[in-house]
Formats: sequence, C-alpha cells, structure tokens
Amino acid sequence: MINLRKPLQSIPSGFITGDMLAVNAIDLTSDKVTGELPNTKLAAIADINKIEDGLVTLAKVSDDVKLTPFIAGEEEQSVTGTTSVGIIQTGISKVTGAFIPKKIRIIATLKISAGTGYLEIYVDSEISPRLTLFTTSSTYELLTGEFSSTDLDLGRHNIIAKLRASASLGVVTNDYIEIYTVK
Repeated sequence: MINLRKPLQSIPSGFITGDMLAVNAIDLTSDKVTGELPNTKLAAIADINKIEDGLVTLAKVSDDVKLTPFIAGEEEQSVTGTTSVGIIQTGISKVTGAFIPKKIRIIATLKISAGTGYLEIYVDSEISPRLTLFTTSSTYELLTGEFSSTDLDLGRHNIIAKLRASASLGVVTNDYIEIYTVK
C-alpha cells in the first residue's frame, strides 16, 4: 500500500523528478493508493479496484453525483398574461432514516413572445416562489436554478411549477422541465 501523505523520504531516491513522481514510480497494477488526489486526476484512474475502500464517500462527491430525478416533462405548455398558472405539480417526501433532500434543482426551457417570461417554483401553499427562472428570449432558452429544502418538515411536500408573463398579452412557453432532488 502506497500512502501519498508519507514523508518524501519513504519514496525511493530517483523516483521524484522536480515536483513530480517519475514515470512508473508507483506500480498501480498491484498497489492501491491512499491519501488525497486532486479531483481532476481521479478520472485518469481506469481500474476502480485500485482506489482504496472508503476513499470516495458520498459526502466527498459533487452535488451532481447525488442527484435524484423525480419528474421530467417534455410537453409544450403556454400561459398568456401576468397571472401565475400551474403547469406541473409533484411531491417529495422527507423521511427519517431515508432519503432527505438538501436542495431541489430545476432545469427548464422557456421563451416569451414579448417582455419577460417567468417559471416560478412553489412549495406547498407558500405564497412566494422558492425559485424564479426568467427569460426575455423569443426562442427557447435553457435555464437552471436550485433552492434549499433543509427547512422543510418531515413528511410529504408539494412542488408546483407556474408560468407567467410580465405583460398582459405576453405568451410564455415551456417545453421541457426537470426537477431533481439533491442529497
């Protein structure tokens, strides 16, 4: 077992060239590497059996690895005017000892005929949106955002996506939405 945190004198003479290890200084075909590796270098390890057990834990990985999708929609929906109209409603649950999301991430496409188009995300019966995505584009624009769900009580919660325009004659359109929970 090779530990990258050991003092340099534990690496044989001639195996360090400048500030780098010499080619073939560490035999990864038989040894596992412990210690810390920069995240950018982990992709270069082709054999996952050479990563020490427990080295990569859920707490150490990026949020993108901890995503759980729970709804996706690809049906075009339009709303005219300044009144928020619901287009998707779903639910999440927070249960002790089970999956407890820390964030909700939204990815959606929007376009607007004139003015600004809004996609607002509400939780339960809240009167203010937890997240607002917006566009002024007349062609579909891919938007993303997220909000914390740590303040939600245990139990079931409704997630409601609503559309509205900034102008009474504006038509805001959505044709794609993904809603993710993030551990």
